[in-house]
Amino acid sequence: MGRIAGGYKRWSESTSLKARCFWLVSMKTLPELIHGFDVFTLTSRYEGLSMTLTEAMHAGVPLLVSDVGCASEVVKDERMGFSVGNAVEFITKLRILLEVEDDQALSAAVKARAEDLVLEKSAQAYLKLYEQA
Repeated sequence: MGRIAGGYKRWSESTSLKARCFWLVSMKTLPELIHGFDVFTLTSRYEGLSMTLTEAMHAGVPLLVSDVGCASEVVKDERMGFSVGNAVEFITKLRILLEVEDDQALSAAVKARAEDLVLEKSAQAYLKLYEQA
């Protein structure tokens, strides 16, 4: 767990969120657990397109990501979650996501966006660009 995530963990353990937050140490267990997540968070200073982010998306889990790299580009609108720039914004948006009542609509929006990231679809889009050039 990185330095920043450790701060979020300490904060969550000092609030009423303690019982609702689960902090993974090993990614080996992620595929089994991801469908039970209320929210998937990715708090990074630098990030490409994270495999765990795409896995969470295919599972339909609402997203809360740092406003860096591809992660912030993936979360295009608030129908799927949020991209945040600081700890205060993170806390505010996390509370919003945990209180969402229509989580099926949120899950559907996340899954639909995940389909845009499928390798075959990306390859077809690149081929189309090359054909137009």
